Amino acid sequence: MKRTTKSRESKKPSFMQRYESSDFVKRLVSSVFLLVFLIVYVGLSALYTEGLRHNRLEHIQAASYLNWALTIILVAGCTYELIKALGIKKTSWPLYLAGIISGVILFAFPFEDHENWAFTKDINLHDWYHWYIVFLVILLGVVVFAAIPYFAKGNFTDSWKQSIMLVLYALVVVFGFKGFNQIALSMEFDKDPFPLFTFNTIIWAWGTIIFTDSFAYLGGRKFGKTPLAPKISPKKTWEGSGIGSAIAIVSGSVYALLFFYLLPDYAPFAYIMEVKVNDKGHAIPGVVLFLLTILISFAGQVGDLFFSWYKRVFGVKDFSNLIPGHGGLLDRLDSFLFVFFILYFISLATF
Repeated sequence: MKRTTKSRESKKPSFMQRYESSDFVKRLVSSVFLLVFLIVYVGLSALYTEGLRHNRLEHIQAASYLNWALTIILVAGCTYELIKALGIKKTSWPLYLAGIISGVILFAFPFEDHENWAFTKDINLHDWYHWYIVFLVILLGVVVFAAIPYFAKGNFTDSWKQSIMLVLYALVVVFGFKGFNQIALSMEFDKDPFPLFTFNTIIWAWGTIIFTDSFAYLGGRKFGKTPLAPKISPKKTWEGSGIGSAIAIVSGSVYALLFFYLLPDYAPFAYIMEVKVNDKGHAIPGVVLFLLTILISFAGQVGDLFFSWYKRVFGVKDFSNLIPGHGGLLDRLDSFLFVFFILYFISLATF
């Protein structure tokens, strides 16, 4: 009997064996790490903007630089995943390196003629900013990304479609992260430092995306009948999409409006709404925030389908296995990047 007990105990799987065989456990552990990273990531922007606003901490610029450095790591990882999805071998590391460097340069190079956060102030942007330099940097990045599939295939006939898609998606990734960076860190320095958008803009936008995705999934499982885009994402339905958007729009709008009318200094797009929109009528900012919530909810779903299409075209299930149980960075950030890609250009128009 003792031998039998010992043999049974020896066959009992270890924690690592159970972890490797359980998708649920993988997703749970990864989700905890993702949540911690998200809190730190957004928290750094809040620490920087609020620290400057209240003049409470010395050397608070370090928080903005750390946030910026983490974003560069994410840009590099997402660029790698885009190239990997094309089926390019890892032995072709010079192509990966060229793409990653181009993506990082495009992200780091300031395309706005504004000293709106620590980095642009510290490098004296106004001393050397010119529109043609911006144009040349973008052109160089486009050429590099377009050339990667060609050098991998060695044949323009086989590579031109991949080149177009890689350029398009790389620009969405880069400008999506630029949008996050600008909204999270931008300050108004004319008088007392004041956040142009506040960290609450990030929480509001990200929360709207998460609510849309979560309730679209739950609504689709319960009521879904009509496929939304069967060739791209067969499990998504119009019914689920509608339920997810409805709940996210209501909750996101209530969140934004409560902050604007009760705590306007911490509302989404705070400075812009107070200085440039509020003078057109006290109810106008509420209408604008409501419309922006609708835009974010729908753009998040479009972004999900947009990146799913890339995977379908190149026949990959996930962009990578970097996040156990979740896939790659782009599998988690697809909606986020597409939304902030749009918000980047909206933020430029508000300066």
